[in-house]
Amino acid sequence: MSTIEKAAAKLAQKKSKAKAKAGDGNAAGGTGGNAGLISSSQPTPPAAANPSVHLPGAAPVRSAVGVSARDAHSFAQLLPQQPQNQLDLDFDDLANKGFLTPNNARSALAQEFRKVKRQVLNRIDRLETGVESSGPTSEQPVELRSAPFNTFMVSSALAGEGKTFVSINLALSLAAEVDREVLLVDGDTAKADVSRNLGLQDRIGLGQVLQKPELLGEAIFSTSVPRLSVIPAGEYVDNLDELLASDLMEDLVQALGEQNRERVILFDAPPLLVTTEAAVLSRHLRQVLLVVEANRTPKDAVTQAVHELGDHRNVMMMLNKASGGGRFGYGYGYGYGQGDSMSDTQDVAALPDRKAD
Repeated sequence: MSTIEKAAAKLAQKKSKAKAKAGDGNAAGGTGGNAGLISSSQPTPPAAANPSVHLPGAAPVRSAVGVSARDAHSFAQLLPQQPQNQLDLDFDDLANKGFLTPNNARSALAQEFRKVKRQVLNRIDRLETGVESSGPTSEQPVELRSAPFNTFMVSSALAGEGKTFVSINLALSLAAEVDREVLLVDGDTAKADVSRNLGLQDRIGLGQVLQKPELLGEAIFSTSVPRLSVIPAGEYVDNLDELLASDLMEDLVQALGEQNRERVILFDAPPLLVTTEAAVLSRHLRQVLLVVEANRTPKDAVTQAVHELGDHRNVMMMLNKASGGGRFGYGYGYGYGQGDSMSDTQDVAALPDRKAD
């Protein structure tokens, strides 16, 4: 046998002995070369059982996805009882843009939004009391089981269909209720039309709150309309989609919805076919109001928008910019997502041609 062959044989023998020794140490529960591994029969030490506890001199143990943001922050504790900031709305400016104000509460537009809000409030009451199921079957999607009954969002299939016009007017109409409050959240951080129309641009908003939860108190504004408060969009953040999909966002929605069950939480969301953010946000909210522009939005686009909502069971559709106002049998209405055909759903309301987003 050559010198090289003898050296190779000797090295292989040493490796074999080392493996045998390590195996004996694990079998006896000793502290051999693999002492950091824990067999399935051994109890989990405190560091593995609780990610917030670690042994002296050892690095903290974290789960594969990191410690949940919900463990580090609780929006229920950070949420103030009353908004810290006050916003004085410019009613003349709002009226010039076609929005509702306390001075035109008896207008035709105000009456149309009363029709819409009645259906929204009736559905909230039915879901909360269990009188009506959340869909054509008794099975509730997992993502929606914990969604507060008083949360919903307004979106559209495409841009420019008037969703922000609807969001602001619906919020103002809801604020006129004697026994209700409303919190309007600008969830469309890319355009921030709610913030711009209400004079809240360049303020701390939703994007910053999801990055730094301790800013929540600074992001809520009471307004000169009693029972109406607003959370602006804030600065645009590149990873908003991921933030909206996080446990942190679910915790925020839970805190907002459960602090006052008589307060309606209304999110103005981006268009469903323009970005994924609206579909992600819908998973945390109980209802969706889909705005459809008359004589412009293709029915295929509406169908695709509903498809983006997945198995969401509470979807309303409202026809906007309809000539003459009143109700239109346009095939859009109150439905259960993909469970119903559009031609079988009940019409909600059609709004006359007004200014859009």
